[in-house]
Amino acid sequence: MYVDFILSERQTPERVAFSLYLSHPQEHTGIGQKIKFDAVLLNEGNGYNPHIAAFVAPTKGLYLFAYSIAKLYAGQAVVHLMKNGNAINSAVVDVQTTGIDQQSGNVALVELDVGDVVSVEEYHEADAKIYSNSVYRYTTFSGILLM
Repeated sequence: MYVDFILSERQTPERVAFSLYLSHPQEHTGIGQKIKFDAVLLNEGNGYNPHIAAFVAPTKGLYLFAYSIAKLYAGQAVVHLMKNGNAINSAVVDVQTTGIDQQSGNVALVELDVGDVVSVEEYHEADAKIYSNSVYRYTTFSGILLM
């Protein structure tokens, strides 16, 4: 297969994948503040760094990222998927009625070099409340090295 050929030709074969979620609401999230995903389900290749709340590419390649964001209380949250401080794409969640859960998300294919930093950051509200908990893992962030 073509994919097997590509993988066999890679100089440094490495499995890189991560899957994270927010285990509690993150309150008072300001514009430009990273979502601090504190629960790690998988961190193959150790690319996700919880101290900086970001993924740091350990290997050059094409990555697939997916993320979701949730709100419970009235208001809007807009988050960006960021690469080295630049927005790649966004997700918007807009709650019209207090107490109604709303969720949104997005995906992206991104070329990364070693050391590139990818994170999810609040963009719109100066005092957003991002919703999630350890049972209902609404706010998530995952990525995988494709090739």
